[in-house]
Amino acid sequence: MHMSAWCLSRRAAFGEDEIAWDRFGEGPPLVLVHGFPSNSFVWRDVAPRLAESRTVYVFDMMGFGASSQREGQDMFIRGQARVLNRLLDHWGLDRPEIAGHDIGAAVVAMAHAASPRFRRIALLSAAIVRPCVTENTRHVQSHIEAYRTMPPALYQGILTIQIRSADFRPMPDTVVEAYRKPWTGAAGQAAYYRFVGQMSDVQMAQAEEAVTGIEVPTLILWGTEDSWTAPERGDALERLIPDSHQTRVAGGGHFVMDDEPVAVADALDRFFVET
Repeated sequence: MHMSAWCLSRRAAFGEDEIAWDRFGEGPPLVLVHGFPSNSFVWRDVAPRLAESRTVYVFDMMGFGASSQREGQDMFIRGQARVLNRLLDHWGLDRPEIAGHDIGAAVVAMAHAASPRFRRIALLSAAIVRPCVTENTRHVQSHIEAYRTMPPALYQGILTIQIRSADFRPMPDTVVEAYRKPWTGAAGQAAYYRFVGQMSDVQMAQAEEAVTGIEVPTLILWGTEDSWTAPERGDALERLIPDSHQTRVAGGGHFVMDDEPVAVADALDRFFVET
């Protein structure tokens, strides 16, 4: 699938919320979970390769991407984990494999703790090992109303800088726009700061505790050039999960799937075909 054609064609309604999703390929089920501030577009060059031998499910988390945005959404880890488990039920998946990126890795861990069902788990550039709530985030949280009402041009400038820094290599403008677009306009800006405002050490601690209970084979994958979450966090995560091993992707930034999609797809494919 060419990135310009990336569009989730299906919707699942859960109460007031509508989740955009899609699936590709045929075979054993594999679910891909994005992080923040991205959306399922981050998997655009990985999902087609994995779909050559399996059914790949992708979705935009609640309040992200093409999924609905509204006041009152529980957008952080607990809320997203509940939605993920409801989606798995909606899809009728009992023992899928799953990969989670960034905060999506924490969502996977929390979902698995609530309803253990994953056969194998991959955690990419995982935002799990504390501290994850940065000084910058704490500053935003302490002045959240000022950020929510920031003039759009200023907000877009800050957002663009943040998004570009997620890749090690220069990020093309079209890719920047694909990540930025869902957060534009009044509803998008509100959703962005709704998520930031809900980031909490309590939920991060719960996610870190959740990974210690993972008993299935787990791959920890990290880009060597990740400037958001240091690759050494992968070492700490590996110590927390008994049946885990780590792979480093040379030349990969935090959005390692952008920088090195073939290497990421190959690493995931090798891991998920193991018995």
